[in-house]
Amino acid sequence: MGWAIEGCQGIGRHVANRLLVDGEQVLDVPPKLSARARVFATGQGRKTDATDAHSIALVGTRMAGLRPVVNDEQLALLRILVDRCRSLGEDHTRMVSQLHQLLLELIPGGAKKSLSAAQAKALLATVRPRDTVGKTRRRVAAELVWPDQQDRFPWENGYSLEAQAQPLIAQM
Repeated sequence: MGWAIEGCQGIGRHVANRLLVDGEQVLDVPPKLSARARVFATGQGRKTDATDAHSIALVGTRMAGLRPVVNDEQLALLRILVDRCRSLGEDHTRMVSQLHQLLLELIPGGAKKSLSAAQAKALLATVRPRDTVGKTRRRVAAELVWPDQQDRFPWENGYSLEAQAQPLIAQM
């Protein structure tokens, strides 16, 4: 026999991986199957830890065709790389949105929706704020479009801020 874990591709992944490392056999119980078993076992479908464990055990012991979980290093490697790629895309989108918000606050009417880094640099070159808040907004916007000394942008690995790029809070 082995272990039946609900949601081995989601929240149960860590428990399943620990068991696999210890040499245990693990079956992946889909959440829908355990929910059906819970409804039939209790008649109400209420979700408690005890009824969850019981319904997962019932499905694990009585259902044929459940997917055995295997420790696939290539799959884990691909998952890490895909997560990193997704994270970089999300970071880029967040920074572009932040840049647009800053430009809207710095320039009357803001900037056009599809803005290249070169266009953002040209717009920022025309902005000369006089107050501390405006200067800080411009500096933060500049960090989003200007690379560091190694030509890396904030969404790239190894990006580092210069000492002068720190916020102007100390001057206030």
